[in-house]
Amino acid sequence: GLPTRPISQDRWDLQLGFLRSLAKRQWVAPAWPVAYGGLSWPHVKQMIFSEELAYAGAPVPRPIEATDRAILMSYVGDEDTAAPQLHRYRPTERSEAEGLLDQCLRAIELMLFRDVIHGDLSPYNVLLAGERLVLIDWPQVVDVIGNPSGFEFLERDAATMVAWFRRKGL
Repeated sequence: GLPTRPISQDRWDLQLGFLRSLAKRQWVAPAWPVAYGGLSWPHVKQMIFSEELAYAGAPVPRPIEATDRAILMSYVGDEDTAAPQLHRYRPTERSEAEGLLDQCLRAIELMLFRDVIHGDLSPYNVLLAGERLVLIDWPQVVDVIGNPSGFEFLERDAATMVAWFRRKGL
């Protein structure tokens, strides 16, 4: 069965219908359950994918362990505080923002070398660990080559991030 959610049945049915409509257009993500139209990758397979991204040099948390229910990822932050989401960042100098934009574009490039794109990249799915970006929230990863809408996802991810950096003065 489907996992339970703390939302109304009407909202759940609406959300499920939306995900199924995306699946009909082949806009699915490997980690989505089959009931949503996804491939229902097991957590171990998701962990292997995360390891491949990390080994390729992509700025992602390193996977530590996988069970049949979850993946334990490395902590991102310092001793006192978890790394904040990028959307909370207020650059004090243009060069800081330029450096982060370069990191973001390099991350997208590394993903493309693996024929994938995040699929939901935004300043809410990027952490700022000191001066280093870390991309999180990968369950909706999209195969850019195999998915007929792959280029649209690439375009959307890149446009979202570039628009955010433009609003910061770049």
